[in-house]
Amino acid sequence: MDDKKENFRKFIISLIVYVCVLILSLLLLMTKFIDGASFVAANAIGVFCVFLYKLSPKVSEFSIAGNSVKLKQTLDESLEIKAQRTG
Repeated sequence: MDDKKENFRKFIISLIVYVCVLILSLLLLMTKFIDGASFVAANAIGVFCVFLYKLSPKVSEFSIAGNSVKLKQTLDESLEIKAQRTG
């Protein structure tokens, strides 16, 4: 039951974040602060961030422009630091 609540919570947060990104990019597009290509890019970044948040337990590593980010290693290091502080 707790897993279903966690999935539902992640779904709601993901939905809220994407709707906020969409509204913000639409407002910027309508006020002519950004053009059509920037609007598409903003929405693509919003979708990427939502997927990264939603799939965060399953994603262990990703690469942006040749720079690799290892999430599992970072998580293990942060848990070790937390254990040292509390232990």
